[in-house]
Amino acid sequence: MSGSPTITTARDPLNSVRRSPLTVGIDVTPTLAGHTGVARYVRQLLSHLDDAGVTMRPYAIGRGEGDLPSGTRHVRVPLRAVHAAWRTIGWPGGRIVAGRCDVVHATDLVPPPSRVPAILTIHDVAAAEYPELHPPRAVAIQRDQLERVRDVVDVVIADSRSTADGIVRAGVDPARVAVVPLGRSDLGAPSFDRVPPGPYFLAAGAIAARKGLEVLVAAFAGAGLTGVRLVLAGPPGWGAERVAAAVAASPARGAIVMAGRVSDAEMAGLYQRCLAVCVPSWAEGFGFPVLEACAAAAPVIASDLAVLHEVGGGVPVYVPAGDVDRWSEALATLAADAELRTRLALAGPGQAAGFTWEKCAEATAAIYRRAAGQGAS
Repeated sequence: MSGSPTITTARDPLNSVRRSPLTVGIDVTPTLAGHTGVARYVRQLLSHLDDAGVTMRPYAIGRGEGDLPSGTRHVRVPLRAVHAAWRTIGWPGGRIVAGRCDVVHATDLVPPPSRVPAILTIHDVAAAEYPELHPPRAVAIQRDQLERVRDVVDVVIADSRSTADGIVRAGVDPARVAVVPLGRSDLGAPSFDRVPPGPYFLAAGAIAARKGLEVLVAAFAGAGLTGVRLVLAGPPGWGAERVAAAVAASPARGAIVMAGRVSDAEMAGLYQRCLAVCVPSWAEGFGFPVLEACAAAAPVIASDLAVLHEVGGGVPVYVPAGDVDRWSEALATLAADAELRTRLALAGPGQAAGFTWEKCAEATAAIYRRAAGQGAS
């Protein structure tokens, strides 16, 4: 038995499989939440798995305002109630929520009770490892998720090796964990409607406690930059009020822009014209902003986390998470050094090119086939 998680890629021997018809019940519930990173993962998988020879039967549970994929079987019962029923009476089962299938894939949270192999994607274990940065319900859900993994899940997919290592630390057999990196998404033609005048640093993603934005706000003030703005672009998450309070109390508050939620096109414009993208997170499961910034040829300053090294390679400037002084130094350096910014920008697209949704879908399909008994052993 291997002592470390399997890394599955499109070139992995797991893909040398018999292309028999395969039907997968896939949980698209995250799309009900709208434009989140997990919702993007689900939509991209669905759009690319057809090319991998897999017939998808999407299902969703609960309520939300997001658009469901065509043909989704929608169980309009609160998700919390369904999860409780699964834990207590093992109903409704996979056949009811997903229909007849060879494999069921829960793309977040937990899979339904099922007589067919169950696959679960865990995007991060931050709520279990950093409970102080998450709401209590998220912590309870993740602990329940990790407990159920040991009982009812055949294969766990992790977005990164760092997440896989966390899953193993939680007690999951590493032989049941596979690493499937995510892909970069085309944000479309850029819109510059939300781009402020003059130079600016950008933080992209949810305004949440785990993102380390309070550190960034303090570092930006400490850098003492004249004529430079800091733009925080993303929807509010848990702990957003702490970030807002830090901005309000900052001596640099007049230069900090709370842009809120922006469209993909607006984010593309913000990436294109920023001095650098700042990712000061305390914890991440993958790191979409690093990948998107690299793809857009934007310089990156990122927390020195193993997972961000997986995504960014040698391209970003890495700074210890939480170190305000070092973050101030990095901001001042990038603001003053145009040659460094150019060098980092030119290196980004090549790094991002290795992450595609086609590879992610092919590797995921290989896991489906292996779980269903169609793959190479």
